[in-house]
Amino acid sequence: MAYFKSLKTSQVALVITIFSCLFASIFWTNFKSARLFCEVTIWGTVHSQHTQKDVYPLNILSSAIATLKPTALFLEISKKDLLANDWSSAPPEMVLLYLQAKRLQIPVYGFSEDPDEDSTNEQEPSAQLKKLRQFLIRSIGGYSFAKVNSPEAIKTLQIYNDIRNKEISESSPQRRREIAMNQNLRQLLKTQTPERVFVFTGFTHLYHLQEATKDICQIKSALDTEKSISLVELNKDDLTAAQKIWQKTLQNLQQEKAPERKIKRIESFLSFAKEIQ
Repeated sequence: MAYFKSLKTSQVALVITIFSCLFASIFWTNFKSARLFCEVTIWGTVHSQHTQKDVYPLNILSSAIATLKPTALFLEISKKDLLANDWSSAPPEMVLLYLQAKRLQIPVYGFSEDPDEDSTNEQEPSAQLKKLRQFLIRSIGGYSFAKVNSPEAIKTLQIYNDIRNKEISESSPQRRREIAMNQNLRQLLKTQTPERVFVFTGFTHLYHLQEATKDICQIKSALDTEKSISLVELNKDDLTAAQKIWQKTLQNLQQEKAPERKIKRIESFLSFAKEIQ
């Protein structure tokens, strides 16, 4: 106490400032460690391209699950559809990942939002956005795992999103869906508190989902994670069960007179399953 009395006012202020900074630094480090309570790897998928030869094979994803055994899987399907076992709006590859996770007793959650079928209010993208999207598709030509999940692809998605968000309002169907996906994923990560999460989603969602979760979880690169896996073949029982779901989904889509792209996507997976069994 005598020491502090001997100090000038400016010196006391300096000492207090130093101690305050040290305390704040220690508090922030502990707070940051506490809030980053989980590790998340977001895997970009390519939907029907998975069924093509010499591209990004599905067994990379199934091998990651089998080898690394995450504590939870978050899939691009809405919670409502997952509970109803309705896969008509979800990417078909999610069916296989779901079946594998259930077989391995890994909890599965849906974080997506059903696409807005009424796209009449969707704004036409500008020429700049169209060119950027074409550049993105060319840059991942061949749809290899390394290119789809590369930092370069994610950077291009960041630029695309930044430009698009300035041109297209949050009320557009596409923006509304992305915002809902971000919110759903954040809510799941906060409430379920899994330790090691695998998120599977179409690769165009990679950037905005990483941005939405980086403040609450440690984001681990899919490219780095892939180096730790041992490749295995797709499980035959999972494929058989998936075929039944895809066939039922196809019938429902045909009855509903769904868009042709949805029908063809399911048909490509059915043909793929028949070829490899």
